[in-house]
Amino acid sequence: MAFLVHTVLDRLHPGYQAVRRHLPSRRTVFEHLRALTQYLPFDSWEHLFDFMLEALEPARPPPARRAGAKRGQI
Repeated sequence: MAFLVHTVLDRLHPGYQAVRRHLPSRRTVFEHLRALTQYLPFDSWEHLFDFMLEALEPARPPPARRAGAKRGQI
């Protein structure tokens, strides 16, 4: 049953498809889903996939330091 649900999501759900593009395998997706749903409540699949996508996006680099600024000063 789980395989069927994930196959349908893989074909029809844009959020699931986006998460799959970020993770190397279905097994990794299942591991992330299992860990997240064990500890965090989600209102819907959309909420879960949005949360995952936000966490999977590469972090933005910090802003460049101004020339002449000392450490600890802005």
